[in-house]
Amino acid sequence: MRAHALSVLLVTALPACYSGSEPRTVATPGLSNRATTVPSHYSATIADPLGFLPIDAELVVGLDVRQIRGSGLWQRYLVPRLGKYSGGLEQFKRACKIDPIAAITHITLAGRSLDGGHPDVVMVIHGLSRTRFMDCARRDIAVVNQRAHLVGDVIEIAAKPDEVDREAMQFVGPETAVMIAGPTADKQRLANVLASGSPLRGSPGFAPLFERVAIDESMWLILNGNTKALSGAASLGFRPRALYGSIALGDGVAITLRVRLDQPADAARLVTAAQSGLATVKPMVDDLAITADDSEAVFAVTISDAKLQALLGTLGSLTTP
Repeated sequence: MRAHALSVLLVTALPACYSGSEPRTVATPGLSNRATTVPSHYSATIADPLGFLPIDAELVVGLDVRQIRGSGLWQRYLVPRLGKYSGGLEQFKRACKIDPIAAITHITLAGRSLDGGHPDVVMVIHGLSRTRFMDCARRDIAVVNQRAHLVGDVIEIAAKPDEVDREAMQFVGPETAVMIAGPTADKQRLANVLASGSPLRGSPGFAPLFERVAIDESMWLILNGNTKALSGAASLGFRPRALYGSIALGDGVAITLRVRLDQPADAARLVTAAQSGLATVKPMVDDLAITADDSEAVFAVTISDAKLQALLGTLGSLTTP
């Protein structure tokens, strides 16, 4: 998702709109009035934090957007950097009477084919008002994206002339939308995703990891060890079976990351190797612990707001020409 839809819905992390929770009849120019409705059987899938996510996902991420918006990292570091998207966001606000920052509550997304430059992504967005968003799309679909067109209740966004990635989006509830992106994203593939339920729950490798993740934190993630994105770890003598953990954002940051390996001995070797570099990292954080837990290496980091600002300042100076 690289188009303005992504800028609004993902790059800013917080596109949003307000209430309007009941379906109603919408006047569509050139067409007879009709009600926008969604099958009631989606309700259970919407309530599932893994709803609509594919069984072969390589990466799964959950975001509690309300927590992120209330964090010091958001206020001091991320908000000032939204300026590069302000033109499109302001246009969206004026045209649709929607505040694109205020009301998204949660986002979950799953990606596969991560190593080829054109991943397939499924994103579930909670908090957007179907009524306001679709009313605006029916009035002027170009407000959503210049390459977008409306096919029934589905917004399809064509690929740029020099790219292959497309997007498709549909609301499945009063304040829940599902968006897909990638070379094969279209109305039919989106329909297949919506009809699938919660297939990721059927993954024998993913389910036990998900049970161990703190999904009530600001962010959580699970990365399948089979993804080629982790293939480089083998050159270091480690082949993770999975990487998973969570990030808590408040005035500072608390990160817990677990690397699952084949044997406890592998975890012990990774811990020993990681601990050898602690001297250079410890001054930048408040607390850093690297331990072994059976066949997992556990990394726990706490960074206060003061040290976070210093660290971000250092990183900013390194990336500024």
